[in-house]
Amino acid sequence: MSEIEEEPCCVGLAFITEGETEAIFYLEYLTYICKLYSIEIEKDLCSDDNRYFLRKGQSRAVVYFESTNAISQVINSASWFKSICKSEYSELKWYVYLCYDTDSYEDDISKFQEGDWVNLRNEIQSQGNIEIVDLAAQAEIEDLFLLDIESILTYLDLPSNTPIPNGRKGKKRLKKLFRLSSKGIFYHEGKRSRSLIQCLNMKRIEERAFIPIDGIKEFVKYLDEKADEMVFLK
Repeated sequence: MSEIEEEPCCVGLAFITEGETEAIFYLEYLTYICKLYSIEIEKDLCSDDNRYFLRKGQSRAVVYFESTNAISQVINSASWFKSICKSEYSELKWYVYLCYDTDSYEDDISKFQEGDWVNLRNEIQSQGNIEIVDLAAQAEIEDLFLLDIESILTYLDLPSNTPIPNGRKGKKRLKKLFRLSSKGIFYHEGKRSRSLIQCLNMKRIEERAFIPIDGIKEFVKYLDEKADEMVFLK
């Protein structure tokens, strides 16, 4: 057991995402928020799981990321949460962020309250002392990136007056922008999107976002305010 595992945690956060691109984005956003409040964020290198710890003074939170990599596998996230998160930290209050794409501006977010999604919610909430938060990107996570077109154009060495390509899908529009760049690079999802995501101005995206990502900020702010207390969110 590593040294950081031996210290008690006060609250847990779990991000369940459809793909790795979303997981990278929310980790970078969480890192940005932690810096604002001088909260340390540390990856547990001794664990096979995608686990991080937030630390401020005597207070600490544990954070897990799980990517389903396929919408058909989302229901398995309930078993993951139970076997990894709750089994290790059964006494904690947990905040579970469901991070998904609607895939189309025409799709109703309410569909994520049905079928496998409602089963996932019910299974997770049945484990007790858990709050679920929806972070639904409409329509794709790349649409969220494009809210900071200024940083993307700088990243691609494109003129600041370059128009955003037309289209309903953020991913396709982003790929078109990459093809306009003289840098000879292409847009890739997953781990290869990290450098693009790290160039984004998170404050700008937060101000323009059409989903409640600021809820993550409120949690970190609360962690900061209660840094000297050992009892959280009861």
